Amino acid sequence: MRDMSVPERVMAKAGFRRELDRIIEATRNEGATARRVLDTGHVLQKTEMLFGQQAAHEIERRVMAENVFQEATQDVARNSRTAVRQQLIKDTSTPATSAIGATTIPGMIGMAGRGGLNYIREHGMGKTRDA
Repeated sequence: MRDMSVPERVMAKAGFRRELDRIIEATRNEGATARRVLDTGHVLQKTEMLFGQQAAHEIERRVMAENVFQEATQDVARNSRTAVRQQLIKDTSTPATSAIGATTIPGMIGMAGRGGLNYIREHGMGKTRDA
């Protein structure tokens, strides 16, 4: 870098800036991939040499923020899937024996039959013809 002329430095910065843009664009929303790419080929060291320590630190900070966001997003998604699974299990589990009559068709028919028998027991057969 020290041996370069001013125009060569400008061109080196422009070329490396395009390469950084390409890396960031290719790994957008993939912080772990961006981290791997930045760690290979001394990309952050080259960034620091060409643009300064603050620019390299800013790139690292943004990649780290993307990683934190992705981890939070994955945690929320995992929790949502777990909640859906738990609700599905709850909805499809076998009901308690006391609720079976109210949840199956044979149980409903049996309840109606028992209701009719109870009515006959309470009121007797004689009153059924009076109505």
